[in-house]
Amino acid sequence: MNQTNGFQQNRRWQQEEAAWMDLYKNVEDLTVAEQIVELLESDATARHEHLALYLQAKGTLKRCNAARARNQRVGAAVRAAFSLVFVKPFKLLGKARSAVADMAVEMLPQPPKTAEVMLVPAKPKRATTPRRKPAAAKQAEPAQVQVAALQQDGELGKKLTAAELAPAEGAGPAQAANGETVPNVKSA
Repeated sequence: MNQTNGFQQNRRWQQEEAAWMDLYKNVEDLTVAEQIVELLESDATARHEHLALYLQAKGTLKRCNAARARNQRVGAAVRAAFSLVFVKPFKLLGKARSAVADMAVEMLPQPPKTAEVMLVPAKPKRATTPRRKPAAAKQAEPAQVQVAALQQDGELGKKLTAAELAPAEGAGPAQAANGETVPNVKSA
């Protein structure tokens, strides 16, 4: 039985050596190199036995990292060149167009200022409690009293014809039928 045990050990050793030889062949592959470095860094005796494999795997990792960094630099340079050639001119054109449009708007003649129209607010709801009259309303009462007095006298109720109200061109105030002067009234 010793012979079968020795044969099995010899066979196992040959398979192990074949596996290590496969690792030597594939050490240039990034994933294989990462696994070799991870395995040999965790086992000091295996690293001592396969030091050349460990160094080759570390070299592969270093070359791959350098290639990755170079590719990133080249990509950044290509992006910057593309931006400089294609993107920046369009951005500058957009800014110039905006500036020209702003200048054109400033050069346009200003519209004439229109008279301000005072908007009448909506009719407020009636309050349930009586309000005090403001001071301006108290000052207006004497004028209202005068108008009421004129209406009672019949002076304000007189109807004038359009001919009586229309002044002659270049003439002063119009004369009413009873000889009183009527001020010039212009229609709006």
